[in-house]
Amino acid sequence: MRDLILKCSRQLELSAAERAFLAPAAPDAVVFCDLQGRHPEPHVATGVETWGGTWWVHWSDCGREIVKKQRCPGQADHGCLLPLGHPGAHSYQLSRQRLINA
Repeated sequence: MRDLILKCSRQLELSAAERAFLAPAAPDAVVFCDLQGRHPEPHVATGVETWGGTWWVHWSDCGREIVKKQRCPGQADHGCLLPLGHPGAHSYQLSRQRLINA
């Protein structure tokens, strides 16, 4: 049995402008970080996927932004669903569970 690699537990409440930009891909007001737990900042949540790349929500204690980046080319059945150059494990290596109080 492989060890579980838990996801980060941080979440961000999107502003009305961020929700409007990301709609309809982000219908909820809150997004969760998609990276491995205990990663270096910034936190990252998937936003909108387009032909030219994907828009990602990046945030830290110092600010937030929506950034366009290519997806990671990590190899698996469906590839990695994280941005190119992400820290830590690929999305297909992560548990669906999240760290508590990370």
